[in-house]
Amino acid sequence: MQEYSVKVTLPDGQVMAVTASESDTLEAVADRFKDYYEDDIILGIVNGRLRELNKKIKSDCELSFVTTADRDGRRTYRRSVVLLLQRAIYDVYGSMTQLHVMHSLGEGYYCQLEKSVTEHDIDRIVCSMYSFVEKDLPITKHSAKTQYAEQFFKEKGLHDKERLLHYRRSSRVNLYELDGVVDYFYGFMAPSTGMLKYFDIVPYESGFVLLFPGANS
Repeated sequence: MQEYSVKVTLPDGQVMAVTASESDTLEAVADRFKDYYEDDIILGIVNGRLRELNKKIKSDCELSFVTTADRDGRRTYRRSVVLLLQRAIYDVYGSMTQLHVMHSLGEGYYCQLEKSVTEHDIDRIVCSMYSFVEKDLPITKHSAKTQYAEQFFKEKGLHDKERLLHYRRSSRVNLYELDGVVDYFYGFMAPSTGMLKYFDIVPYESGFVLLFPGANS
């Protein structure tokens, strides 16, 4: 099995050289260094380029890590929690119920469903989300032709996503899957649900607010 030399730059600027095999992911390397970080590692930077943690080591490289306290890490965390929320809504209501993320509101997103939401409903959604966190399920990326993805969302009745992809110029897009729930996200995602431990949902107006940790928390 091929082995590669990886130079890992730590938060204090120290550089440590380690060996990784061709079957190792960035997450496997990150696990060796997680004690050097105050926050959870959620992305890697390979030779200056952001990469998801489930990407495999393919050559000698320079590597550093992004945590959930960093700007790119916070964005990745939020996108991933939205997919987790979608999976929980399917668990509670069924696959025909659509989630609409309307806009940012404070340290969260204001969301609506196509039905009224009670506090009991919110409790059920939160419990479902935490059950998926405990299972530490993988979040899998699939590269698909844009035309295929557009048709996929059309058949699902997700017309906002259909219209969004209709105007994409690239021939391929990335779809992300969590336990059978597939959606399109523009940006990086966490490797699994196990690191999505911090969130809350509170009722607001006709919907609810999905809350995230603040930049300084």
